[in-house]
Amino acid sequence: PCAVTRTTRREHACAVERRDGSNGSRDSRHSGMRFRIDIDIAQPRERVWAVFTDPSLLHEWQATLKSFAPISGEPGQLGSVARFVYREGGRDVEMQETIIAREEGRVFAQRLEADMMSSVMRNAFSSPRSGTTRWTLECDIAFRGIWRLLGPLLRPLLARKTRVDMLRFRQLAERGG
Repeated sequence: PCAVTRTTRREHACAVERRDGSNGSRDSRHSGMRFRIDIDIAQPRERVWAVFTDPSLLHEWQATLKSFAPISGEPGQLGSVARFVYREGGRDVEMQETIIAREEGRVFAQRLEADMMSSVMRNAFSSPRSGTTRWTLECDIAFRGIWRLLGPLLRPLLARKTRVDMLRFRQLAERGG
């Protein structure tokens, strides 16, 4: 099963505190959105983690990914920075990713920066049953410029696109990566 839910401000503050040590306070000018998606994968957590953290497999489950290039650090490791280019709506969207939390086999969080927005994505992996992994994605997006007005209208589209990528990942992981 896969579910999309809205996180409350308090839940998000706790998630932010867990991943970056801050108190979860936010800029009052924040204009954005949050969503959470849970998906179960019929593979052990170690296998799911191996597929998730392999940059050579990104193109297989992120359909709009055009390119990935490390900028500094070892890709996927805490503090590393990479450049992603996605083809969205007929145009290239460049994002810079910084890994802000990594707990081997359990948590992978990144900050993504682009011209129109910045986001924090926290991926948590748990084992609800033997041989099964639950992937929980919490996403917090803050829009910039005109996107502050338009961005919240995109919530259903962004949540749906994210869910589709997660389902594509599940297929990849379940067939053995």
